[in-house]
Amino acid sequence: NSLDSLREVYPLSSRWSAPPVKISADLETSTFPSMLRIRVTDAGAGIAESVISRMFEPFFSTKSDGMGMGLNICRSIIESHHGRLWAKNHMDTEHTRLVGCTFTILLPLESNQITKTSIGNSNEHEQSTENNPG
Repeated sequence: NSLDSLREVYPLSSRWSAPPVKISADLETSTFPSMLRIRVTDAGAGIAESVISRMFEPFFSTKSDGMGMGLNICRSIIESHHGRLWAKNHMDTEHTRLVGCTFTILLPLESNQITKTSIGNSNEHEQSTENNPG
């Protein structure tokens, strides 16, 4: 999905370049005790609000030939392991335009220690466009 989106914004040419992508993994103990946090962040144009609010729904796709199951399946697998998955846009410092997006995965270090309520409702994160690195 991300490669398809990048190709739309940055068409292939003799010198193809795309915004940098940062991947990090850490033990997030301050906000979510006993959780592994994996974040994938890009510096692209962000994801439209109309898309980010629905992109985890089954059969939702922005591509004419897409099935709309990829992100839904990813979220289902992560949730079956008592984890969470969400995406969050980032705004520039003037709060005038989107400047990238972060996908976050939280997974419990021990599956019997985590409940859905202890890590909150990811819907608040999915639709957020605040410039917040966390």
